[in-house]
Amino acid sequence: MVVTIRIVAEQAGVSPGTASRALRGHPQVSPDCMERVRAAAQRLGYRPLRSHSGRGRPEPLVGKRIAIAMFGIDRTLASLPVVAEAIHGAEEGLAGLRRLPVQTITVSAEQIAAGRAARAARDAAAAAAGETVRRLSLRRQSRTINGLLDEPDFDATAVEIRADEKRRGQAAVSFDDEHLFVAFRVTDSTPWRNSGPDAKTIFLTGDSVDLQLGLDPTARPRRGRPVVGDFRIAIAPFGDDPVVMLYQPMVPGHKGPREAFISPVGRVEMDRVERIDSARVAVRRTETGYDLEAAIPLAALGMEFPVGRKIRGDVGILFSDDAGTKCLLRRYWSNRNTNIAADLPSETRLQPSEWGEVVIDD
Repeated sequence: MVVTIRIVAEQAGVSPGTASRALRGHPQVSPDCMERVRAAAQRLGYRPLRSHSGRGRPEPLVGKRIAIAMFGIDRTLASLPVVAEAIHGAEEGLAGLRRLPVQTITVSAEQIAAGRAARAARDAAAAAAGETVRRLSLRRQSRTINGLLDEPDFDATAVEIRADEKRRGQAAVSFDDEHLFVAFRVTDSTPWRNSGPDAKTIFLTGDSVDLQLGLDPTARPRRGRPVVGDFRIAIAPFGDDPVVMLYQPMVPGHKGPREAFISPVGRVEMDRVERIDSARVAVRRTETGYDLEAAIPLAALGMEFPVGRKIRGDVGILFSDDAGTKCLLRRYWSNRNTNIAADLPSETRLQPSEWGEVVIDD
């Protein structure tokens, strides 16, 4: 039987976390408890994972170094018993790792053909069920920024964003040689309310609209992390006027400090977080919510659009509470992984793996 930290803890009458701290000589463990745990460990023949051989079992980790990394957890949280128990659970799982023998796997041409046929059948079934690739058209089309959404192409190019009948909207994106244009029609019973004191976190504190794009057509479509060319634009009420904020996780050649968005459970950093004062925004309240149009100078973004190429991106609407003090609900055209609210890093993070396809038409 492999002696684990849990067995030692049971023999000493303490929790696994306390047993671990006692064996490491943690100052918060009393001398009596420390002696009791160490005596139990010696009596049972307990050996830590890094040198644990077990009885009659191979030593899979001998000569190896294994690190358990915890991201977004500060020292205070790391010292909690529940975290220590989670680490020991991982250690016990690692103790069972074994190197598999070298094997040869032969795949026949018939099996490859069968796999391709099965994939084609799944795609056909998804298409029949209406599950098609989500596409957003980004056309070369200027807009008059007046909040009226009176360009004839809006209804033809806008995509739907829906939470429920009371909270939903449409969004369209276009560009010309000098500007990126966004237009939103939002249905909301408490429209355009945001009393956030910090423009950098304006998406956390009430109503806003959101555009996220990745302009590198060669980037891996389902990438788990942002790359150069990925950015986010948030537009929200800020005091008496709308504010337009740009977020870029990665900027080529960036050498200065990064902007950090931190909570007890996570951390997200951006190379560039900047207010775009040169942007023009018009908002018009309606009987059911509000209409918004904005023109963002391409020079302020420092990017070029890969015309004629397919990229990835998303558009979204963030809905506030009645008082406009916090965001209660985030809904996007493509990304469905947006249920977390009131956590700064989660609401800051770009998720390009969840973006839809954007076709840039000239």
